[in-house]
Formats: sequence, structure tokens, C-alpha cells
Amino acid sequence: MSYQDCRTALTELIGDERVRVVALSGPWGTGKTHLWKDVQKEFSKSSGKQPVSVSLFGVASVRELGLRIAQSVLTGQDTQELRERVAASWRWMKDALKSVHAGFEVLDELTHLAVPKLLEGRLLVLDDIERKHSDLHVDELLGFVDNCARALDCRIVLILNADRLADEDAWQQFREKVIDEEIALSITPSEAFMTAAKASEEKDAESAARRSRKSGAEPLVLPQTLALPATDLLTLRQAIEHCGIINIRVIHKLTRLTETLLGQLMTKDQKLRTRIVGSAVLLGAIDLRALPHGPSTAYVLAHGRAIVGDVHEVPHSNAPMWNSLLDALEIHAASELEEGIASYISSRTRNMDPLRKALDHYAENMRRLNTLEDSARLIRDYQWCVDEPDSAFLSRLQSLKPHVHHLDAENIDGLVNQFRAQPIFSNVVSEIAKSWINHFKKEWNTSMDGPVPRPFTMRWPKGTLSDPEINEAVGEYQRWSQFNHSFRELCRTAVQGGPLESRDHYLLNNLSTEQVQRELQAAQGQDLQLMVTAGIMFCQESRFLLSEKYGWVARKFDQACAGIISSEPSSRRGRLLQQQRVEAGLAEVESETA
Repeated sequence: MSYQDCRTALTELIGDERVRVVALSGPWGTGKTHLWKDVQKEFSKSSGKQPVSVSLFGVASVRELGLRIAQSVLTGQDTQELRERVAASWRWMKDALKSVHAGFEVLDELTHLAVPKLLEGRLLVLDDIERKHSDLHVDELLGFVDNCARALDCRIVLILNADRLADEDAWQQFREKVIDEEIALSITPSEAFMTAAKASEEKDAESAARRSRKSGAEPLVLPQTLALPATDLLTLRQAIEHCGIINIRVIHKLTRLTETLLGQLMTKDQKLRTRIVGSAVLLGAIDLRALPHGPSTAYVLAHGRAIVGDVHEVPHSNAPMWNSLLDALEIHAASELEEGIASYISSRTRNMDPLRKALDHYAENMRRLNTLEDSARLIRDYQWCVDEPDSAFLSRLQSLKPHVHHLDAENIDGLVNQFRAQPIFSNVVSEIAKSWINHFKKEWNTSMDGPVPRPFTMRWPKGTLSDPEINEAVGEYQRWSQFNHSFRELCRTAVQGGPLESRDHYLLNNLSTEQVQRELQAAQGQDLQLMVTAGIMFCQESRFLLSEKYGWVARKFDQACAGIISSEPSSRRGRLLQQQRVEAGLAEVESETA
């Protein structure tokens, strides 16, 4: 039954004197208590009576329940006459009980004696029944409710999550012996969102009223919507509907998360704001375990990537449904933005700096990310849109060709692998692969310019790529990029006598004269001293048993020194290298001016 239908039904039932006990059931967080409070306002207004509301959360005995009922009455909105009557009863019972025995448990006896008087002819609301303490047995609670209904002429509303009751048989007893009517709340995500928004407004209004009463100022006029622009509010609502979230507490948390992210990141780009809202809702809901049948965070962060050896290696049976959800949220391919939001949520530190950097990088690379999404969408459409002609996909491939250099290695490999087998696509796919490899190598060479090699940024695949040419190009650079600290670090390992790692072994056979020379020309102080000391050590074959191991490096160092000395013999660097070589017994290098 929807929220509005439940509201109407509950209003009618508590207005029917023949119905003594009504149960309102539904999943946790779906607004049962809020629904009752909504109905309660009309009931109190029409009947002139204030219901007694008590939560059973943690209640371990009927006595404790009675005490909570007394507290609710004494701190509620009952008339002053009732409060005075209860206070007089308290004074009388206290004196009477003390006359019997000085150590009498006055509070417990007050509960037994006063509760019937407090509840007589009233409407009692018992909330959170499934969250009672295990010491409060169902038979005791059943007897209490039945006594209130029959002996005290009470009307009772029970609010609970029937699916979470520890004893299903006990609940069946309630249905058979006590409950006259039951209403099952089945709220939609849209209703849950509107209920959450209304609850937030009411809570803000109550807070403002309390502050105004304390200060004596006029009540603040509050806005009638959440603290988000209308466009973002609509996006938030749609994201919650796509995710199927009906837990109002979760919606409150996701709303606060969204407000925090948009408020702190302060981007005005609406497409980017939409992406932030969708990602925040999905990743936040996953973190709160509000999507029991939804994707994991790892799956979301891998979405749109042709990953080898990761979460997509064995397709999940729910993958089509998850991909559909991600597409509905406009997350066609995960990016560093999703990684940043996921990291922010999981860190619990509320540190925005990493996320802000991810957002800046996302904004700066919008063209790259759009290409990434276009490629992922093209692959999925080709797989599932089986009636669309090949010519349409050929046209989309050709329009993608000028931008494929924005793709990462695994994405271009997935794209090529998807279309290469079909003859109609073979030519354009070969052109796309060749274009990407050429641009990749150009970027690689550019990254190697300067005194010290630097790797350029890209996502690296986690396994062997399908296309052999792409795999070879990427593999060659990967082998080099992970050793980019090269000569200086190799020198440090050798001087300190540490064990050689795989990166060191790679350099032993692949180091170039140009790289050594660039590093020697850029080094200063201790770094220069380290490299010269180690380089001379490599060259002194007669004094160290390292010649076979370091032979290649020694030759490259020797050639690099010769290049510097011959080109700048009068510089302090050139003179230092010459002097160190001569003192170590190595051959003197003749300068070009000699």
C-alpha cells in the first residue's frame, strides 16, 4: 500500500471505535513513524486528545515500558490538570509506600499503580516493536497490549517491521489474538524522497522555532525545498528512483552527502554536477548497504573498462542490470571522479582535497572522458542493439577515430577487439589502432625529453591485452616507465650494496648513453657525487668482480662522461668528471678543443 493510501486507511481506522488495535508494518526506514506523526496531527486536532507515543527500542520489561509511558505523559503536551493529578498521585503513593517499608521500590510501584490511570481511554502508540530487548517476552507484551485494549479502554497503534521480528510465531499470535486491522506500508522511491524532503523541512522548522523561543526573536522563514538548486534536486530524486532506494534515513544521508560535495566542490558546470550527484548517490548507497542486490564499489569503478583479470573477468549474472543502472545514472564509464568520491566516502575523514584534485583533473580532461564514455557506449550498443545496422556502428567508429588518442590502453584494446573480427569494420579498426599506437609512441618520446625521464599519465592494463601490436607498444613503455628513476637509483643500490630488483636488472641491459648523460648534466651535490662514485666503480673492472654484471652500464657511463668532457672541458662539471676519472686510474678524455 502506498504512503498516501496508508495515510488514508490509518486515519479511518483510528476513527473507528470498533477497532481497538491497529498494526502499521513496513521495512526499516520507510517512514512508518513519520506517517503516524502525520496522521497524529489530524487526530489530535479532531479529537482534542494527545496520543501517548513510546518506543520499545531496548525495553527489557513491562515495568520499564510502564516507566516510559509515564515519562511520555509527564513530558508530553497533556493538560496542566492531568499533570497536577499525576503529581498528586505520586505524592500520595510515595508516602503510602514509605509507610509500608522504607526501602520500597517507589518508582516500580508507581509504574504499576499510575500507568492504568494515565492510559485509561487514551490512544497508545508503541513503536519499534521488533527492536525490543530479548528479555521482554512476547507473551508479556501481548498481555500488556490486550489488557490496555480490553480493560483500560485504550486504542493502540503498533508500529513495527514484521520482517525483522525475531520470533515469527509470536507475530502470528499478535495477528490472531490482539490485532484487529493491519496496514502494510509499501513505499515507492519517489514517495520516500518526498517524505524525506518533508521531514527535513519539518525538522528545520522545529529547530528554528526552538531557537526563536530561546532568543525571543521572530521565527525564521525557511525555504520549502532542500538546500539544492531545482535542477540538482531533480537529478537527486531521479538518481534515488533509479537506485530504488526507499529507506528515508539513507535518503537523508545521501542528500547530505550530495549537498556537501556540490557545496564544497563549487562547480557550475551542470553536466559535471549531474555526474557528481549520480555517482554520490550510487557509491553512497553501496557504502550504506542500501543496495543489497546492486553492484560493488569495485564493479562501479571498473565500469566501461575492458579489464583483464579484475572484477569483470568472470561476468556476474546481474551485470546487465548493473550496467543498465550505471547508464541510467549517466555513468557510462568510470573515471577518476568516481574514484575520488569513493575514496572520500570510505575514508570517513571529510577531507576534500583529493576529491577536489580529481574533479579538477576531470574537468580539464572532459574531452578525454567523453571519448571514454562514447567508446564504452559504442561497445555495449553493438553487443545489445542487435537490430541496428552495421553501417550505423561504422559511422560511429569513424566519428570516434579523431579522438581515440584520449583512450587508455585497455579501452582502445577493448574497442579494437570488439570490432576487428567483422570485415566491414576491419579497415577503420586498423586505422584506429595505428593512430592510437602512433600517438602513444609520440607521447612516450615526449615524456622522455628533459634531464630525467618522466612517465605520462594513463591507466595501465592489469593483464595482457588482446591486440598484439597494442600490447607490445604498451608493454615496452611499461617496462621502461617503471624504471624511469634509472641511473641514479641504480647507482644508489650498487653503492649501498642492496639486492638488485627487477627494475635494476632491466637497466643493466637497456640503459642508454643519452640517459646517463642527461642525468649527469642535471645532477648537483650529493646526487652528482653518488653517480660519479658508482660510475667509476662500474668501470674499475680490475678492482671489482662486477664487470660482467655492470659491463653495459660501465660503457654507458664512460661514454656519457666523454660526451660531457669533450663538449664542455672548461666547465666545473667537465673538469670534475675529468679529475675523478684520472684519480681513479681511468683514461683521460680528450676535449674537442684539444
